[in-house]
Amino acid sequence: MKKILILLFLLPSFLYSQDGTIDLGFNNPVHLNNPIYNGFSSLGSSGGAEIYTTKILRNGKIAVYGDFNVYQGIPTNKLAILNPDGSLDTSFNVGLGPDYVDQYYGSSSMICEQPDGKLIVVGSFTTFNGVSKKNIVRLNLDGTIDTSFNVGTSSNGYITCVKIQSDGKILCGGEFTQFNGQPYASMVRLNTNGTIDNSFNIGLGFKNIINSFTENGIIKTIDIQNDNKIIVGGKFLKFNNFIKINLVRLNSNGTIDNSFNIGIGGGNNTTNGTNNGQIYRVIYDNSLNKIYITGIINNFNGNPSYNLLRLNIDGTIDTTFNFTSVIGYNGLNSNGYIYDMNLQSNGKILLGGEGINLNNCTGSYCSRIVQVNQDGTIDTTFDCKLVGTYTRVYSIDSINDSIIVSGQFTSVNFEPIYKGSIVKVLQNGLTDLSFNPNLGTDPYTPSFASSISLNDGNIIANPTYSINYVYPNGDTNGIYNERITAGLIKINSDGSIHQNDYANFLTSNLYSYYLTKDNASNLISSNPFTKKIGENGLINNSFASTASIIAPYNVNIFVCDHALQNDGKIIIGGNFRYSSPGNGSYRQRLMRVNSNGTLDTSFNIGKGINGISVAGTEGYSVNTIALVPNNKIVLGGVFTDYNDNIISNIVRLDSNGTFDPTFNSGTAFNSDVYKIIYQQDIEKLIVIGKFTSYNSSNSNYIIRLNNDGTIDPTFTSPFAIGSTNSRVVNMVIQPDNKYIISGKIDGVEFLKRLNSNGTIDTSFANSTYTAVQNSFGDYDLVRNISLLPNNKILISGNFNHINSTRRDGIAVLNNSPFLSTDTFNKNSLHNIYIYPNPVTNEFEFNSLIEEVSIYSLEGRFIKKFKDYETKFNINELKEGVYILKIKNQKSFTHLKLIKN
Repeated sequence: MKKILILLFLLPSFLYSQDGTIDLGFNNPVHLNNPIYNGFSSLGSSGGAEIYTTKILRNGKIAVYGDFNVYQGIPTNKLAILNPDGSLDTSFNVGLGPDYVDQYYGSSSMICEQPDGKLIVVGSFTTFNGVSKKNIVRLNLDGTIDTSFNVGTSSNGYITCVKIQSDGKILCGGEFTQFNGQPYASMVRLNTNGTIDNSFNIGLGFKNIINSFTENGIIKTIDIQNDNKIIVGGKFLKFNNFIKINLVRLNSNGTIDNSFNIGIGGGNNTTNGTNNGQIYRVIYDNSLNKIYITGIINNFNGNPSYNLLRLNIDGTIDTTFNFTSVIGYNGLNSNGYIYDMNLQSNGKILLGGEGINLNNCTGSYCSRIVQVNQDGTIDTTFDCKLVGTYTRVYSIDSINDSIIVSGQFTSVNFEPIYKGSIVKVLQNGLTDLSFNPNLGTDPYTPSFASSISLNDGNIIANPTYSINYVYPNGDTNGIYNERITAGLIKINSDGSIHQNDYANFLTSNLYSYYLTKDNASNLISSNPFTKKIGENGLINNSFASTASIIAPYNVNIFVCDHALQNDGKIIIGGNFRYSSPGNGSYRQRLMRVNSNGTLDTSFNIGKGINGISVAGTEGYSVNTIALVPNNKIVLGGVFTDYNDNIISNIVRLDSNGTFDPTFNSGTAFNSDVYKIIYQQDIEKLIVIGKFTSYNSSNSNYIIRLNNDGTIDPTFTSPFAIGSTNSRVVNMVIQPDNKYIISGKIDGVEFLKRLNSNGTIDTSFANSTYTAVQNSFGDYDLVRNISLLPNNKILISGNFNHINSTRRDGIAVLNNSPFLSTDTFNKNSLHNIYIYPNPVTNEFEFNSLIEEVSIYSLEGRFIKKFKDYETKFNINELKEGVYILKIKNQKSFTHLKLIKN
């Protein structure tokens, strides 16, 4: 029988969490509705959405308007409000919303907020939530229609932009000839109740010429100066029968302001009488008393331009603003389209559009957002690239340091940062993780090659987008929490990136299949070469390279495992040949290196692990290495021969590499072995793999062996024989000798906990792990398992959901802290004490002790002393507090030890 000693001071955080359930404190927030994709969609899948207007409201929320019907898996039709963190504000509900939206009939200025928080929304719709509302509507704070706003029959054409004056009156621009039955050519001003303000008189209004025919002008943008004069931009050639190409300034009563001297105005050269240019956005800069205009503008008043200009208040070009850096599609000498711009509080200007490629960037994956300094030069500290089949930025809004970018795109900065047409970026162009983050790795192919926990609770992990995947710009980087990784990355215990060491790991560029730690705070990393790296991400260059490893028989190189001996030497196993410098001999699938990385020639494996790999198969390989007493070494994997000794997937070696015939495995395993762990406290070997028998005895996928290789009859596999690809692939052992295992049986991926006798622990949550597609194999959804210092469970692999909760490739599971102790009479050891305590290197007891086991404060087994030793050396342990389990005959006790 077992008892569990609970560490009471650690207990409260675990009181309400079942073991094996997700720890929601790791990498929070998560997407409550758990879509595979982030952001908006018009198809119920990644991409497809077009957002035309985003507006940051006074309360920090964001109004979003465009062609979409889903946000993060939640139905929402064409108009939504997001909370500052990117979650959907469910208190705002427009029901069916507008019946129609279209980019051609839109702009970045289709939403305005009144001082009372109500929203004016314009567009090309005929109904709103099933109610007849033509092209303009006012909404209450909850998204319902404000019926006190009455525009009559409204406009007979679409409305593209709206602006509220300081007196509350509403300016509307678009392409129409009438408003509520009265003649208004493309612009009108309304009173606060929706009626027409007849004091605003634009005469004949705005006209355009297309193929020598006069048509309605189109208003795309309106801004208001401090003196209440109104700047209007769009696509037109005349205002009230005066030549005004695409730009005009009006007095507050609607008449032309003749002090605004723009000459022939702005746009492209006309062709066959057609106006080819237009202005998408005007912004009045109150601090400089200047005016920014942007759009399709190749010339302005006869002067060449590049789609962005700054004008003096009198309409002349401000020559101190020299913008000439943005060119068009694929690096060609033609301008892209700038659909929107945003003037930030620091005076810099953000530009977004289509075909905006920066600094002669070539290819279709180039920058669609540019930041411009106050003198017109490009701000090279800002780097934000949006990617998609059709990539456009229609709207940019900012407040303080918050920049919201929207349009039509799927991902950001060439990485699989799926945003669904809306993203919040920082001042340097990186995505802002406070808004709708993709936490973990890529959700479409979420995969971690390796992960390991450190003593301080931090994590080293290797996220990867997909093995051998190359990004459109040629990069082969991975991704974690929306930041580029080049192999390994250091993660804080809460799931955030450890920023202090981020650059070091990025520079080291180490991809690792397998990680371990030594006692000097080094990480041992393998794939395909074994290297030492500090916990800070810096490579230990004093450790010799193993780059002479080559592939056997033209098969890919794999270092599958390595084991660190007490003397600092490292045993390396996998599917490789190591070429010994100078003598032309090989180390076949197994080698040992000295603590400095040089080959240990005293480790004599002869011909080593043999067997010819067959193309299309897993090949012969050493998959796992376990160090056992008397300096012996147990290997597991896929092999049939060791130095001419017939074996079957398991072998034990002496310390010098020679075959140990005393290991009684008989006919051994009938299929692959994936992992072997030696349980020091019970002196057993636990083995997992693809096998269904051992030495002709049934044992499906997991078995426990005695130290001599015979079967431990006290442990029985809980699994029946499954389909061909059934297997147990990974495992860790808890301090109470329970086993956390992962694998796949009959097509079902699982993570389970077994009791020490092999029965399934039903107190451990039974979860389902799913992924869109697999990067490593159909049995690697949970590829890595390790225990954190607080005894919680770190898992990583190829999953993007656990049950119905979004987790992209990495998660922490709840697990109770404990120490397992046998049922002994503890009272007889109550007079035992330790000295010295605290201790630096060596401690003793005041009487003889049969056995001492050392555990971390959280209950993790570390080390055991036996055979009535009198002095106990712990020089290799780090400073900290440890728990000793002391056994003498049939009595025991626990004591606390402090290591200085």
